[in-house]
Amino acid sequence: MTAFELSAGTPTPEEYADAVFTAAASSLDLKAETIPFTEALGRTLAQRLTAPGPMPPFANSQMDGYALTAAAATRELREFTVGTDVPAGGSTAGLGVDDDTVYPIMTGAPLPSGYSAVVPEEQAQPLGAREGTFAAAGTRVRLPRTEPGRFVRLPGEDVAAGQTLAEAGTRLNAAHIGTLAAHGISSVEVTRAPRVLIITGGEEIAADPEHLRHSSVIRDANGPMLAAMVERAGAHVRHLHTGDDPARLSQLLTETFAEFTPDLVLSSGGISHGKFEVVRLACERMPEVTQAWFGHVGQQPGGPQGLISLRFSTAAGRERTATWVALPGNPVSTLVSYRLFVHPVLRHAGNTEAALALSAPVRAGARTGVLNEPDELTGLADKVQFRRGTAAALPWKDGTLTTELSVDPATGSHQLHRASNANALIAIPAGARLSAGAQLTWYSLTE
Repeated sequence: MTAFELSAGTPTPEEYADAVFTAAASSLDLKAETIPFTEALGRTLAQRLTAPGPMPPFANSQMDGYALTAAAATRELREFTVGTDVPAGGSTAGLGVDDDTVYPIMTGAPLPSGYSAVVPEEQAQPLGAREGTFAAAGTRVRLPRTEPGRFVRLPGEDVAAGQTLAEAGTRLNAAHIGTLAAHGISSVEVTRAPRVLIITGGEEIAADPEHLRHSSVIRDANGPMLAAMVERAGAHVRHLHTGDDPARLSQLLTETFAEFTPDLVLSSGGISHGKFEVVRLACERMPEVTQAWFGHVGQQPGGPQGLISLRFSTAAGRERTATWVALPGNPVSTLVSYRLFVHPVLRHAGNTEAALALSAPVRAGARTGVLNEPDELTGLADKVQFRRGTAAALPWKDGTLTTELSVDPATGSHQLHRASNANALIAIPAGARLSAGAQLTWYSLTE
């Protein structure tokens, strides 16, 4: 089975992103499950949701003020008798309809039958005793003219009964959760969250502080960073630490495949041209590997990459497939590669079929902005350079709102702290000579 295709030579970032997405789309097996709506943030809908009723469900006041009839809203005489209060959550049963009577009404309270406008309290002039800032019941109040329907929320103004709330494939955000609560939808059908196995290590990487044996061993930054990004994308994570023994890694993977059944495998490092490239060496000996590509993508950082297709058996004896995306080991290279190639997979995990029709930059959330700093910038001769930086929405020179991009002058792929201060990944085209105001493509690092 061929899960992906990569032409000979050096693929562009877009070509490689397409290959990764195609491979992952063929192996993601995300069945639907029903969960409480309170647990659905970030999950992908497996069903189309419709409104069981209108929202708002009844006409209500948009302001604290006085409710008037349509005739009272526009009549010449602007003094009225004050009726009883209509609080939010209260009842309007028994309230009469009279063009001379206005009712003090609170925000969100139901509009009395026969009434169709609200004048805000701050525009009123009480002519007698007061209860707080409102005219007391039975006194008179002077109100300005208004229009029928003014400051009134009508039934179904936000959503009509039967209207689509969200399509299948939608990734649920906080506003969706609030909408579900408002409509009394207590549970939703979502696609199963992807299971992602993360592999980091090598003999130079300490699994924990106790393994900092000597000065040449460093702490693992890539494992926690990848886990944080994957969890933010709504996936379940399992993290394995590896040394430089390919046989041991192969054994760990076989055991983990059977028990954890990952949909996606991510590794960091071990894919270059050294003697101890554990990922490459493990793939050479694993019978589960059905296809493997190791090479360079035309970009910096994150040139070395690996893409592997796997077929394995679960503990229940079921055959499963998974895609293994082998990222380079330098921290910023790992970060950049994840954002360009893995983030789109998890972002569209519940709707990969539709996403396959999109271009790689669109899937990855490409945006445009204008270069602000530095005044001049030169690209690499033969490859795209992805530079960390900041993106800020500001008025541009002609007064229009645009995104200004400031590019970090440092380019080291080991400088992870500098990346922590960035919110944008900015693409500098090969061979480009740019001046301030040039338009560039960028990707968010905070979504």
